[in-house]
Amino acid sequence: MLTKTGVQVVMILVAFGLSMGCGPAPVPSPSETANTTTASQDFGEVVAAVGNGAVGKKVLESQIREACTYCHAYPEPRTIPKGFWEKELRQAYGFLEHSDFDPQKVPPFAPTLRFFQDRAPERFEIAPPQWSPSPLVFKTRDLTIGVDGETPGQFALPVYQGVSNIQWSPWGAAKHSAGLITDMPTGQVFVWEPSTGRDTLTFLGKVTHPGHLETTDLDEDGRPDALVADLGTLQTSDAKKGRVLWLHPGQSGVYQMTPLLAGVGRIADVRAADFDVDGDRDLVVAEFGGQFSGHVLYLENQTTDYRKPRFEVHTLDDRAGVIHVPVADLNGDGRLDFMALISQEHEKIVAFLNQGQGNFRKEVVFDANNAGYGSAGIELVDVDGDGDLDVLLVNGDTLDFQIYRPYHQVQWLENEGSFPFRRHALTPLPGGLAVSSGDLDADGDLDIVASAFLPFGITDPQTGVNLLDGKRVASLVWLEQTSPRQFETHVLETGRYSHATVKCADVDADGDLDLLTGHFTLEGITPRAIGLSPLPGMITIWENQLR
Repeated sequence: MLTKTGVQVVMILVAFGLSMGCGPAPVPSPSETANTTTASQDFGEVVAAVGNGAVGKKVLESQIREACTYCHAYPEPRTIPKGFWEKELRQAYGFLEHSDFDPQKVPPFAPTLRFFQDRAPERFEIAPPQWSPSPLVFKTRDLTIGVDGETPGQFALPVYQGVSNIQWSPWGAAKHSAGLITDMPTGQVFVWEPSTGRDTLTFLGKVTHPGHLETTDLDEDGRPDALVADLGTLQTSDAKKGRVLWLHPGQSGVYQMTPLLAGVGRIADVRAADFDVDGDRDLVVAEFGGQFSGHVLYLENQTTDYRKPRFEVHTLDDRAGVIHVPVADLNGDGRLDFMALISQEHEKIVAFLNQGQGNFRKEVVFDANNAGYGSAGIELVDVDGDGDLDVLLVNGDTLDFQIYRPYHQVQWLENEGSFPFRRHALTPLPGGLAVSSGDLDADGDLDIVASAFLPFGITDPQTGVNLLDGKRVASLVWLEQTSPRQFETHVLETGRYSHATVKCADVDADGDLDLLTGHFTLEGITPRAIGLSPLPGMITIWENQLR
């Protein structure tokens, strides 16, 4: 049985796709693992079981590679420090035990551990932060939840925040710009409408556990509505409780939730676009799933009456761990395509190029070749202003190991007209979970904002020192594009490591871009580590003082 804290960690992994390995499985003890020997046994003696001398070592390496690549890319030993490989391998052996991999091919544990440890670094070197003072000044204030006579009866005031997503979009009959916010633990969806003059969030509706929300006008009636990706379960599970829901105004003006897809694995994202060019909006769905239930789904719109919407489901990919599926015309052929960020053991970004009639060709945009890469979020945007769409990627999951890893970064994947894209590492960001972009300093080029989520802190793997104590880790950064293709990192905040989502938006309508950060913290997660007490506000507004 999971403890409260364990459930919360699993929930966070589920919500944002931050899960490595082939899926959840009990981690066996050495005595429970087949073909396991103690790590203290002589390496040569164990290798002798599979052959003699150099030949035996090659056989062992072949066994290791076959087992490791059964469900994901080969994990390079250099990706984890030597002292952490035992924990990682015990988890991996648990995955194999619960898979259909031939148990006779599972390599012995002790020599496998030695194999990885001998090739792993003793430690990761931690470079001093390369930060510079921000030329922009931001004024902050928090948004709270409004409770008044108009609040529906099913509304529940959260004890702790769990903001998983923020969208900024026209909303309501007047189509004023507003913030749409999802609270994952309680399942509630809120809206903040600055045009009302109030700094309070208004309840819109409730699902089970929303991970993402995307605004659209599905029924094309001229009124904005939204698609909600409902995980269905907090715990990592292959239970078929995921749903896609349509949040739309009813006849009385009260918003309703209409299911469009149900009985599937956990849904992390859903986007709408007319992929088949027949005049209505189809859906592409990121079914994060669990160990066996993940997919990329294409839902072909066959609705004739939106009082009873109907979609035909097509499976485009059967890998679990799909986080985001942003839509765009990626190759300029006039047809809408999309990309999928596929995490867990796959750690890839794949372009799905629309070939017409519901067919898509897959191209790999980026392959991390590292099962513990920690991919968390992507955004499609023209970073260098050359007229095509690039990818911003943040990979900063530290929830498997709370240790510093130099490859956790904000990255720019440059579109050079072919696949894969060219990778540019922009700045380290342990805990990096969300990325957004815009011209913050109004100088005509694109800047980048990224936020960190470090509920349990992060340590130097060599010394065990918590890097949060010395404020050696940022919680919110903006990367200024100082000249074409050159970025300078400015830290806006250290110490409040609760930002699971961030959005650039002109919230005060003064002509410059501000920021919205959400807070995610639950009972059992140490407030000292995240620098946040219960409910000071679910959202923080960062007003840009440029104008």
